[in-house]
Amino acid sequence: MLTGSARADDENVIGDKAILIFLAVMITVCLFENLFLMLLTVGKLNHHCRMLKERRLFNNSTSITPGRRSSEMILSETRPSNQVQSVYSEETESLETCINCKEPVLRLRPTEKMVFCCKVKRDWVVSPNSAFGRFTRYYFGNLCFANLLLAVFALPSTLMVSLNLGFQQALSNETKTSKNQLSNEMCTCIEVAVTTLVMAMIVCLVQLTFDRLLAIIKPFHYDKIMTKKRAIIFIVLGWIFCFVVNIMPDVIKDKLLFPGNKNDSHDSDPEHKSNLSHTELSKCFYLGQHDNSGGHKYSVFFYFSLVYLFPILFMIISYVKLYTTALRLSRGGLPKIGKCAALPNGSSFEKEVEQVHRSKCMWNCCKAKECQKSVTGQNPQASPPKGKLTARIGEAKATLRAFWLVFTFSFLTFPYFFIMLRTEIMSEKSNYKEMSHEEIELQQHKMDYLRKAGMFLLYVNAVVTPTVYAYKDRVLRSRFCSVFFDSSQFSLDDEELSISPSQSRICAKCQSSTNRKRRRGSHLLS
Repeated sequence: MLTGSARADDENVIGDKAILIFLAVMITVCLFENLFLMLLTVGKLNHHCRMLKERRLFNNSTSITPGRRSSEMILSETRPSNQVQSVYSEETESLETCINCKEPVLRLRPTEKMVFCCKVKRDWVVSPNSAFGRFTRYYFGNLCFANLLLAVFALPSTLMVSLNLGFQQALSNETKTSKNQLSNEMCTCIEVAVTTLVMAMIVCLVQLTFDRLLAIIKPFHYDKIMTKKRAIIFIVLGWIFCFVVNIMPDVIKDKLLFPGNKNDSHDSDPEHKSNLSHTELSKCFYLGQHDNSGGHKYSVFFYFSLVYLFPILFMIISYVKLYTTALRLSRGGLPKIGKCAALPNGSSFEKEVEQVHRSKCMWNCCKAKECQKSVTGQNPQASPPKGKLTARIGEAKATLRAFWLVFTFSFLTFPYFFIMLRTEIMSEKSNYKEMSHEEIELQQHKMDYLRKAGMFLLYVNAVVTPTVYAYKDRVLRSRFCSVFFDSSQFSLDDEELSISPSQSRICAKCQSSTNRKRRRGSHLLS
């Protein structure tokens, strides 16, 4: 018996060491990764990456043959080189993810809101010089900030629980009443912090999904609807909403349902008769599990529905809609743009620029057929050529990969919500008076392991989800490469933006037709 107990103690020590090593690694990776991605998205590092990419684009523009003169070279004839470099911004960086053309037809200052007509992976369409994907990365930066706060507050608390830090010994001399008060206050703080941050992560994904849905469904109205000010307001309101929703259960329980009931001795549950232990402290990371007064019953069901069930359903339905829309566009369909004013045929370049300056916003849209006819005088292709369909469904594949991001997040966070819901349901059915001490202890250890597993998967999600999204986002990949590699030694063109030789000839023809108009109106750009 002594040998068996000693062997069991050794196994427990090894398991505790493995847990501590895992938590230490997760804290380090989560802190550095989310801080780096947040700075890469919305911080000073973002500006540094864009400046490196701007320098690469300007240097590459000087090495293009005379027959394929770039828009940067044309602008350099009318402005000094330092002004040419100031043209590049986050808007033009995001624009490269929308246009499947090495040289856009027109590239003006972002403030002029010029419309781009170019051959994309489908028929002729118009791509506005908007901040497409820019606000999506704002929401992604907010997601990284929530993961960073989770690593700062929740992970050290979990590490303290795993170490146990002598809590039981420090509180053994306390009275039962003061010990319960201290545990309630400490557990309430940890509970509110963890549940708020988990909800904030899901709200960030919902905002990101809605932004992408709006950009795909209404591409020509996206710039009018989504602005930087509105994006910041949505982010702030999301944090306020998360904090209010998670603080209300404790306020309602303490002030309305059970006022002055903090010192109750939970005689119905034998767990509360024992001293505060490692198992008890693990309950603090789940809503309502550190208190059996009954005030959190409906809060848990409401939290599960509002925070997990409805948002996941919304994201799944949205990405299915995005996938079908992208698949329709990749097969030659046109976006549903509603009422729009087409580009007038035969209009000079000067009139086009004047029209842009007169309008407070960019041209809303331009029908694909009229756009191509006004630029090249030719009719668009009725359908994509045979054999090119596979190359033209890149957008549908990108949307499908985004759906896998939501699936990964749902899979890693489901155990956390399931354990929270299961514990609340089983607490009503459990009858501790009819159970032996061994059965109660076995059930406590089982639930303790489940709680640990749910929290560990939640921490893994804080590391995996930003990594997957940053890897799939082309702009973030290019910024990452510009930080760690020489920006002149890599190309940003990948399989999603590669074009066929026929498309290159069409783009070159489209550009040469427009450059003649640009030379006549180049004095307007100075």
